Amino acid sequence: MLCYYICRRTLNKTLYVIGTNWSIASGFKYHKNMFSPEVADGYKFKGNNSNYFGYIRSESITTDRTNFPTRGHEFITEAGIIFNRKAKLEIYNNEGQSIDTSELIDGKPEFYRFMVNFTEYHSLSEKMVFLYNLQAGLTMNSQGFIFDKFYLGGVEKLSEKQNVFVGLNEGQITTTSLTSALVGIQYNIAGNLFVTGKINTAIYNYSTLTNLYDEEMLKWINGFSLGLGYNLGVLPMEFTAMYSPEIGTVYSHVKIGFLF
Repeated sequence: MLCYYICRRTLNKTLYVIGTNWSIASGFKYHKNMFSPEVADGYKFKGNNSNYFGYIRSESITTDRTNFPTRGHEFITEAGIIFNRKAKLEIYNNEGQSIDTSELIDGKPEFYRFMVNFTEYHSLSEKMVFLYNLQAGLTMNSQGFIFDKFYLGGVEKLSEKQNVFVGLNEGQITTTSLTSALVGIQYNIAGNLFVTGKINTAIYNYSTLTNLYDEEMLKWINGFSLGLGYNLGVLPMEFTAMYSPEIGTVYSHVKIGFLF
């Protein structure tokens, strides 16, 4: 069960548009997480933490439509620094007693975050589309607190630190680093009805506080999905079943409408 509140405020943003499909932006954000008492399965916190985030981002989108595209690409990359970190935290042990753990974050040095995500669609025929995705994320000088990490899992992107990975639920794995690849086939059965099969693989958790790559910490995961969708224009719908052999559980996901 996920139970916390996130406050994000953009303090300053500068946007440069280059051509019709490419932009570069820079700015500062203020982030504050408030949670009580259960943040996620196995983690029970009470309190809050906050920080500032300075970043530079580049983005390019050339897909022919938002849902079930047949050609084009989606690209985004971002690099930033997280600083002025503050926290007032209590963690609960198995007996229900709280322990002040603010020092895990409060006043800690700044850390750096980098991510890149690229997806491309190629029409193989009038009805069939080949797609692939490459993504990576890395935190440097991070103490490994759960809210400093990337979230791995899910069929669609719901938050800025989430990295989509079929076979897992949203945020099922948290990690300081990841590299993944996905391939898929989208087929137009008839009219606006589509079926999409995807396979992805990833390595993750290979960075530590002092090393960008530690082979002993590296983990590997794979996932598969099969989705049936209907492009209803203003109200697209898609049902997806997915599985990861490393997890051993079949999950389902239902998407209705657009993300804003």
